[in-house]
Amino acid sequence: MSIGTSSTVAPGWYADPMAPGQARWWSGLDWTHHVQPLASVAQPGGSSADTWTAIAGILLGGFAAIFAIGWLAVFFANVPNR
Repeated sequence: MSIGTSSTVAPGWYADPMAPGQARWWSGLDWTHHVQPLASVAQPGGSSADTWTAIAGILLGGFAAIFAIGWLAVFFANVPNR
């Protein structure tokens, strides 16, 4: 069921261009005959809350690493030479 489109879009469920309210499977090359209601299609990438949680975790981890490196630098700078 090709509609003459060429694309580098990844295979997956997308809004059916021929039937509003439905999702159709894109094989990466053309549209297949597989359809389902659009509401039941999970959107890729997760929720925005998941995204913000991941960003917060990365930032917190970065700050913790910078703090630890700074603390170690101060600690070892004050150790007397033997």
